Amino acid sequence: EVCNGEVEAIVSDGNSNTICVCEKKFTFDHVLDSTTTQAQVYDRLCTDLVNASMEGFNVTIFCYGMTGSGKTYTMYECGNEDSMGIACRIFQAIHCTMTSPASRGVEEPQSSNGIGATDDLQFLVQVSFCEIYCESVRDLLAPESSTTSCRVRQNEQGCFEVEGLRTVDVMNDVEMMEYMRTGSSRRAERCHTVNSQSSRSHAIFTITVRRLNNGHWTVSKLNLVDLAGSENVLKSEVRGQGLLEAGKINTSLLALGNVINALTSRTQTHVPYRDSVLTKLLMDSLGGNARTLMIATCAPAATFETEGLSTLRYAARVRSIKNTPHIKLDPKDEIIQGLRKELEKYRNVERPPPALSGSSLSSGGGGSSGPFDPRL
Repeated sequence: EVCNGEVEAIVSDGNSNTICVCEKKFTFDHVLDSTTTQAQVYDRLCTDLVNASMEGFNVTIFCYGMTGSGKTYTMYECGNEDSMGIACRIFQAIHCTMTSPASRGVEEPQSSNGIGATDDLQFLVQVSFCEIYCESVRDLLAPESSTTSCRVRQNEQGCFEVEGLRTVDVMNDVEMMEYMRTGSSRRAERCHTVNSQSSRSHAIFTITVRRLNNGHWTVSKLNLVDLAGSENVLKSEVRGQGLLEAGKINTSLLALGNVINALTSRTQTHVPYRDSVLTKLLMDSLGGNARTLMIATCAPAATFETEGLSTLRYAARVRSIKNTPHIKLDPKDEIIQGLRKELEKYRNVERPPPALSGSSLSSGGGGSSGPFDPRL
């Protein structure tokens, strides 16, 4: 864009957290300009969310914006210390938290169990990685010979999940990074006029953390979502299969927009989560039990100011969604806790004193006690 002599159409102010495009002004929780480093993006946006995830809260971080605006770079970049994205920094933070319990005021571990453990605090970590390509879910960690798409079903709690998705145990940040690299290399991509490496799928990398603290297990999920870019096919000039992909991408993003509109509407009661695979899988992240961060990426060039305006409007609506996050017990621990409460309730129920048996008190006419009869 710089080489082509493009004029910058977006004006941002990090001090007031405002951004202007097409003479329209928006205010957000954070506004980061092009001089912001990858480390600063993580420090300002993600540190508190990672800590919350380690405490047992569900967390979702997703990037949204037009194709070529920097979503995948911001989220999944696996370069050097300066360039690596949010995901790799989260892996390092999780590993640090689990291997340095003393940093959280916990005694140093006497014996190791998994990545990090003490007598009172233990962690078990698993990861999974899938993509939504043309409304089909593909497991990015499945064996290379596997080409079958995965089925999405609703669980007993009413949320949607991917059936048969491969989940792998990890011991450290290096393993997490390796699985992300492997999965990312299998994502559907296409070269077009606007972006030489355009992701043609939505990708969801999930870190599941089980935490044992003082005898109680909690389970949390941290979803790192890289959405495929919204695309103007007149500018990208895609044809054939590329045009079909663009149509599916834009349709699923439209469904996501409809969900966001419903969640922020004062009159609409029905939220159309079922309209696309993407909205099904993000159901718990939007208006549900999760702390959610949306990172909206904009290309600053005047050529793309219409797309930038659309992205900012999208982000402004997301900002007004209210989630109700709470710590979730591991299902097995939840059952045990419920049984304990029932038992305690039973113990506290008032019961009449037991009837006397095996003895009798009798009094004669003169009020003197009669002899004890063992037959009574």
